[in-house]
Amino acid sequence: MSTSTHRRQSPEPFLWLLFTAGGMTAALVVPILLFLFGVAIPLGWFDAPNHQHLVAVVHHPLTKLVLFGVCVLALFHSAHRFRFTLEHGLRLGGLDNVIALCSYGAAVLGSAVAGWVLLTVRGSASRRGEHRLELVERLPDITLQRARDDHADGTEQCGATKVHVEGDRRAVT
Repeated sequence: MSTSTHRRQSPEPFLWLLFTAGGMTAALVVPILLFLFGVAIPLGWFDAPNHQHLVAVVHHPLTKLVLFGVCVLALFHSAHRFRFTLEHGLRLGGLDNVIALCSYGAAVLGSAVAGWVLLTVRGSASRRGEHRLELVERLPDITLQRARDDHADGTEQCGATKVHVEGDRRAVT
């Protein structure tokens, strides 16, 4: 007579799969992004993409899916690493369930936030954002003008510089 024992399946293989996939994805994608946006573009090796182009790229569904996958896998990789660092490195194995719940709960919450951000990305800049972009583009000219006026010969030159952006009734000081 055979008795079948029902063992509860552990989520451990699935979590190790997410850990491995997240490590591989982070190791391949993050250094490329850091090199491009942290070194190559600031040093002028490549032309910087304009805001509208980046918004158009991020607005594409395939890009959103890839970015979501990178975020989710990196979050679960870090959650798994953090969990095992606490349990084995700091010898807090007695709190396994609490640590696992907090680690993977934070990864799920971070994944939900990443998904929400990617779903709410607008396709075009708002009117207010266009004015800010114009102000940012004019910032070097404003700075040079202010530097020339910095000698303050009279009381009329001691005030703050005001810049009026077309279409916006507010003055930016």
